[in-house]
Amino acid sequence: MITREDLVHSSSNKLKRAYSILMKKCPKENGHNRQAFFDDLCALDFI
Repeated sequence: MITREDLVHSSSNKLKRAYSILMKKCPKENGHNRQAFFDDLCALDFI
């Protein structure tokens, strides 16, 4: 049986992977935008 905690961990891991992919696709993005990407994903992970 998949628990709610399992789903939360799975979602969190997917967000971390999405951030990693985004950083690889946008390596020259300025620091402000990179921080904004991170902050947005953290906010989604918190929800």
